[in-house]
Parts: sequence; structure tokens; C-alpha cells
Amino acid sequence: MKSAQSEAPATMSPTLAEVLKGWHQQTPYAKANDWIFASFKLKGRQPRTASILAADHLRPAAVAAGAVLKPGQRFGFQNLRHSLATFLINSDVRPN
Repeated sequence: MKSAQSEAPATMSPTLAEVLKGWHQQTPYAKANDWIFASFKLKGRQPRTASILAADHLRPAAVAAGAVLKPGQRFGFQNLRHSLATFLINSDVRPN
């Protein structure tokens, strides 16, 4: 971890928890101790990597939502985090 704070538990909204539970129930690896975002290539033994999730799902969703990305431009979880923070600040929402 980068810092002691990085090791602290993160809170999750009940809405997000329900969405993740629903997603997990729809996957081929839906047992209680299976990964929520399991690697199909590794038959669920490990989670998918962040780079694979971003390439397969996050970047296409960003483009579909109207994000203008240059060819080859990366869009990952860090971009999503910063975009969300900017959106919340511009909407006068102050996260705790």
C-alpha cells in the first residue's frame, strides 16, 4: 500500500453493494467465495486485472457515454475517479 490510510477500510453505499451482488449472481463464478470480477481465462481462480477491466469495459463505456478519446488514448480507473470527483464538485456535491 502507498500509505497507512490506503489500508483503511473503504465504505460502500448500500446501492453499490446491491448492484455488485446482482452482478455476482449473474456470473459463472457465483459462489460466495468466488471473485466478483473473476478472470474467465483463469477459470475464476483469480480476479481480472484492472487493465483488462478498463480495456474491456470501462473505456468502451466511457466512449459510449460521450467521452472524446484520441486513438490509443488510455482511459482507466484513475481517469474515472478524477472525472467523478470533478462532476461531483461541479454539481455542488461534497463527498465526505
